[in-house]
Amino acid sequence: MHRILCVLAAVAALALGTPANALTCPMLTDNLGDGRATVVLGVESDALDIVSADLASGATTVSVVLRVAALPDDPILRLGVTWAVTWQIDGTALTVEARRPPGGNAAYSGAFSYGPVAFAVDVAGGTFTWTIDRAAIPQLDTPRRKFMYLSATTKLSWQPADMGWSAQTYVDRDPACITAA
Repeated sequence: MHRILCVLAAVAALALGTPANALTCPMLTDNLGDGRATVVLGVESDALDIVSADLASGATTVSVVLRVAALPDDPILRLGVTWAVTWQIDGTALTVEARRPPGGNAAYSGAFSYGPVAFAVDVAGGTFTWTIDRAAIPQLDTPRRKFMYLSATTKLSWQPADMGWSAQTYVDRDPACITAA
């Protein structure tokens, strides 16, 4: 009987379908354990390993979150690391970045394609969060724009380390996996 109910529930879900703009959360996921520099063999770190990413827009901001396996105090990070999330609106690529410079400086900095960005890093949680003033993105002057081709990358020094992408499309101000103001 239980098996029949499960089958009926699955058939009903398929018949109803999902809304056109429904998102699967997180929007971007990547395989665990594949964060390694490609040129220098054997160099890997949880800090280079992308786990997932999300974005959302609200009335005043756009929020972007990138999660990595961990942000350990790994000596390899002294080579310098860049974490980036990119997406497109109307064919224009927009990117947020977090950087840890080469050397012993463990300070992180954030950047955005069009200028300043509020940026936070949760070292314990392996999470980077960028909050962009909506007015800084001219493509959002028109409502209901689509955020497409979400991707995330990590680099050790100049060497690619990990990359993930999503085929999902997010529509401006729709419900999302994270929140934006």
